[in-house]
Amino acid sequence: MVKQLSPRTLALLTGLLAQAPASEACAPAPEAGHSVRIEGEEAVIVWDPASRTEHFIRRASFRTTSPTFGFLVPTPTLPTLTEAPDLDFQHLYERTLPRVAYRTVTGIAPTLSCLMFMLASRGADEQAPTAPVRVLHQQRVAGYDATVLEADDAGALARWLEDHHYPTYPQLTTWLELYVRNHWKLTAFRIAGDSGGAPSSAAVRMTFQTERPFYPYREPSNQREGPASPRSLRVYFVSDARYAGALGAGPWPGRLFYARPMSSLAAGVAGVPAAAMPPHPWLAAFDDLSSPRPGTDEVYFSPSPDAAEVTPPVALRTRSDKIPVPLDLVAIPSLGAYLWWRRRRRKNR
Repeated sequence: MVKQLSPRTLALLTGLLAQAPASEACAPAPEAGHSVRIEGEEAVIVWDPASRTEHFIRRASFRTTSPTFGFLVPTPTLPTLTEAPDLDFQHLYERTLPRVAYRTVTGIAPTLSCLMFMLASRGADEQAPTAPVRVLHQQRVAGYDATVLEADDAGALARWLEDHHYPTYPQLTTWLELYVRNHWKLTAFRIAGDSGGAPSSAAVRMTFQTERPFYPYREPSNQREGPASPRSLRVYFVSDARYAGALGAGPWPGRLFYARPMSSLAAGVAGVPAAAMPPHPWLAAFDDLSSPRPGTDEVYFSPSPDAAEVTPPVALRTRSDKIPVPLDLVAIPSLGAYLWWRRRRRKNR
C-alpha cells in the first residue's frame, strides 16, 4: 500500500530513528508484523535572513502496512507549529519544469476516405517524562499530536521515547547525543489516533529561529549500512538571493537545477504569509537522488557566490503534422490513367 504524506498522510519527517532491516533505504521501525519505507520526499524552506527565521514544510510518500506513525524533527530553537496548505508543492513543481519547445515534422498520412524518517507508534497512553527530559509544548496540529522536548542527557531522552512507545536502539541514542549537547529541541510527532477512523494528517509548517538555514538531513549511522532502495529528495529554497547547499562544511550530492527570481512568491507560499516573505524572492530547487544518503550532518544553505539564473534544459518534443491523402481517391485516377495509356498503346500497334 502506498500512501502520500500530504495532503492525507504525513508531513515533515527527519532526523530520527528506528531500527529496520538494512535493506530498507530509510530504515523505518514499524510495529511487529508491519513495514514502512519512505520512497520520496519534498520540502519547502523559506528563509528570512533579517530576522534569522526559517519556515520548514516537508512531505513524503511511503509504502506501509502500519496504520499509525511517529517521528522526530530537530530544531535549534523552540518551533511554532501551523497547518500548511499542500497545493503549493504542485505549484512549485510546475514552475520549475523544463520549458517545452516543439518542432513540427510534416509528412503524408495514408488514409481511406470512408492518448523521516518515521517510527511506528503503538498508541499507548502518555506517561510522565523521565527527568532530565522536559516537555516544552504540546499541541494537536494537522492531525498530529506534537510534543516539543528538551533534554540534558541523550540516554534519558531515549528512555522517554521508549516509555512513550517509540522503538529505540543504540544508534538512535548516539544520534540524539549531538542535539542534546547543542541544546537543540526535538519535536515528536504522532498521528492522532482517537478520531474514530483511519488516521490522517496534513502538512505542518515549523517556524523557528536559527543562525543558519538548514535541512535536517543527518541520520543514525545504521541508515547508511547495507544495500539501499531508490530514494529521492527535492528541496525548494526561497530567500532574497540565490542560495547553495552544503553537507556541513563539505559537498552535498543535491543538484541545483533551478534558480531564478520569482516575484509571485512574494504573496506567500506553503502557508508563510506575505509579511514574512522577502520582497524580491528567489527560488532555488535541488534534487538529491543519493541512496544511501551521506547523512553525517545537516544540509546548510548560504548565499551563492554565483548569482546567475539556472533553468532546466529545454525539452524538445516532436509534433507530427500529417497531411491526409486518401489512397482510394488517388488510386482511381491513377488506374484510369493506366487503362487509357494501355488502350492508346494498343491502337498505335
